[in-house]
Amino acid sequence: MNKFYLSIAVLCASLCAGGACAQEPVRRVFTLDEIFDLADRNSKTLRPSFTAIDEAHEAVRVAKNDRLPDIDASLSFSYLGDGTLMERDFTQVERAPMPHLGNNFALEVSQIIYSGGAVSNGIAIAQLQEQNARLDWAKDRNKVRFLLAGYYFDLFKQLNLIKVYEQNIEQTKQLLKDIRAKQGEGLTLKNDITRYELLLSDLEFTVVQIKNTLGILNRNLVTNLGLDESVWIEPDTTLLSRTLPMGDAAYWQNEAMENSPELKQLALAVQMNKHQDKI
Repeated sequence: MNKFYLSIAVLCASLCAGGACAQEPVRRVFTLDEIFDLADRNSKTLRPSFTAIDEAHEAVRVAKNDRLPDIDASLSFSYLGDGTLMERDFTQVERAPMPHLGNNFALEVSQIIYSGGAVSNGIAIAQLQEQNARLDWAKDRNKVRFLLAGYYFDLFKQLNLIKVYEQNIEQTKQLLKDIRAKQGEGLTLKNDITRYELLLSDLEFTVVQIKNTLGILNRNLVTNLGLDESVWIEPDTTLLSRTLPMGDAAYWQNEAMENSPELKQLALAVQMNKHQDKI
């Protein structure tokens, strides 16, 4: 019976070891720009925006078709058998030969000569709607990037935080070792040892919490980027050496006016209303 349980234990250990090897994390350094590029290609949140752009582009093509001639063609075939003639009392039946096959072909071509600008303004509105769909994509992309940047910076902060706590743990262990050595000489009390043991336990528990937070942040990142769950993202430490552009309130207001998708969409709405009024 003991050998049986021993065999089961060895088998479980081997399976656990194999699973651990299969789930070995692949650590890789990603810059923030690489994070954004992966999100643009793989984020599921942006897929509806891509579909909307394709639909708006197709609507422009359909609107431009109104300038082209409209061609309508029809072709038909018919077959008739011989006729039969008879009196009202169904006597004197005679056969009346007639052509059996018949066909008909018709071709109709029409084109708008003048529409009062309805066609050209309709095309302009469709083109503005396509631009609006691209701005919707830009808004969704900004939301995704802000979310990923938050995860990325939180990951950076937690990694630095865990280094600090690990250093504190090493210092506390060394201090606890020194205090225990002094206890043998009667230079310290048992309460002092208990206090530092509790401090060490708190530090170790905090490290476990930080590691769990790191796992959650990494999972959120790889899920949004379409990466395998075994990938462990390492932040780019050169990010700290970068300098942000400095400017006053007027500078940032001008940047917002030139680059804000929301403001651009408001301008497009004004243009679409003008074309609608012309129609």
